[in-house]
Amino acid sequence: HALNSSAKLHHGTCYELRELELSADIGLFSNLLVHLKEPIRAIESMASVVSETMIICDSEPFTESRLRAPLRLLCRRIPFAQFIPIDGDTGNTHTWWHLSPKLVANLLKVLGFTDLSILYFKSGLKSGHIKQWAIVAHRPQNRHNRSVQATRN
Repeated sequence: HALNSSAKLHHGTCYELRELELSADIGLFSNLLVHLKEPIRAIESMASVVSETMIICDSEPFTESRLRAPLRLLCRRIPFAQFIPIDGDTGNTHTWWHLSPKLVANLLKVLGFTDLSILYFKSGLKSGHIKQWAIVAHRPQNRHNRSVQATRN
């Protein structure tokens, strides 16, 4: 293993982490949720195997809307999900949902990650800057064992 790491490679989907009987100290989703048909299920799956910290990053909704500034500020305050494909848009098969950071934060709290911070930042690409958010959420010690046992029963 590189750098004397105990990390192991497992093949599967982000929806079936519990079934793979995995465990991890830290879980990371970076710009993945927007591409999943069931992002909440994926977060629940990751939370079921993470003992300490979850980090979730994604782009902010409404970045291409004419009303982007007011809508972006609103999405920071209320939990909501925006379905991306527009009626009849069969060409967009890679982007499904924008989840507001408030929705993800509320879900993480329900899943036992009660100590969390939401950060906002810009990431640079050749095509310009993308406004993004990140949540760093910690689970209080001794909560993970009860949570994992409850989800496996």
